[in-house]
Amino acid sequence: MAPRSMETSELSVSERERFLLSALQTDTSARARRRARILLDALAGKEIALVARELKTSPARIQYVLRAFEEKRLASFSAAALKRVTAPPKPRRASPPLTAQTSLRVAARRIIAHQAAKLKHTEQGVRFGSDIEAVHAMRVACRRMNSAFRLFRDYLPKARTKKLRRTLEELRDVLGAARNLDVLRADLETFRADAAEADRAELQRVADAWDAERAIQQRALIELLDSEKFQEWRKQLDAFLNEKEENHSPHIAAILPALLWQQYGAVRAYETEIGNASLEELHGLRIQIKRLRYTLEFFAETFGEKPDALLEPLIALQDELGVIHDAAVAGQALTGFVTAEAHAAKRAGQAAPDFRAIAAYHADLQARIQARRAQLSDLWECVVASSFRERLAQITAQL
Repeated sequence: MAPRSMETSELSVSERERFLLSALQTDTSARARRRARILLDALAGKEIALVARELKTSPARIQYVLRAFEEKRLASFSAAALKRVTAPPKPRRASPPLTAQTSLRVAARRIIAHQAAKLKHTEQGVRFGSDIEAVHAMRVACRRMNSAFRLFRDYLPKARTKKLRRTLEELRDVLGAARNLDVLRADLETFRADAAEADRAELQRVADAWDAERAIQQRALIELLDSEKFQEWRKQLDAFLNEKEENHSPHIAAILPALLWQQYGAVRAYETEIGNASLEELHGLRIQIKRLRYTLEFFAETFGEKPDALLEPLIALQDELGVIHDAAVAGQALTGFVTAEAHAAKRAGQAAPDFRAIAAYHADLQARIQARRAQLSDLWECVVASSFRERLAQITAQL
């Protein structure tokens, strides 16, 4: 007998109930998070047996949660959990703007707190699974927060920040694996749209394999978000960010100019390599550009205005390098797929599948890399130009 689909339970919810179930997935109670996930999986049509395996419980327990909700609706959750997700947010006192005289430690906590709020805001969308932009936004928040921890590492308690970064980097990596597959699938669909019908069928096998891997990564992501380790990390992060920071550390004006020029130097270190850089070196350059960009954005209000004249050429070069990196990752993923398929056919004593459409897609990716590489020099010149350095000198001199 086929496993019963949760769709046959005739579970239905109002928009308000769906919203609150999504909110309960981020509650501090593990029991509430678990119940909410079961119910949202039911609404998504997942099979009971599959959900039971993912949650390491019995199908009977899943059925119990479903019946309880059908009978009691949201009252099947504890009153405390419902109060947490329905209570209006506490008004937050507006933080004073960052100025050149703000303590660097105060600035660090405020910048990290801003990214932590973005991370929390995206969690419901990430858990829902179909919102790929939420995954992207949470990954960016992780990157920016980690970049801030790195930037301020000499001015924050080392042992505590090291521990906080460990879980943050784990979350970033799990999100990265999911996001990479979202990007792969989107690019594959663009290529398939213009392919012949026979080629589209061949490329669908790649799409199916990547979809299966994406589902695995989604489960890994939910498992991490549901883990006691992650809940403890959130508590520790909140405690860290809410500590009152004495204004004894150096002021922004004393340290920021050196930080900016040091990071700009890390970017310019690639100047002799840019013409013949490997894909790995180009990816390394992209990371250094992001760090410089993030630092400028972190302190934008300190400069009095957003430093667009510096940010625009950095973002243009970063985006171009991003296209190259995405194409390289897609090429590697295609190679991995072909290798796995060929080995599977060989083990089964069968002829290797027809890979001509996949080869055409791979060739398209390689051509894209070469075309984009040819455009790098003009974008690079904008970043290393004397006018860029003069503008950087102007904003640091104003501090």
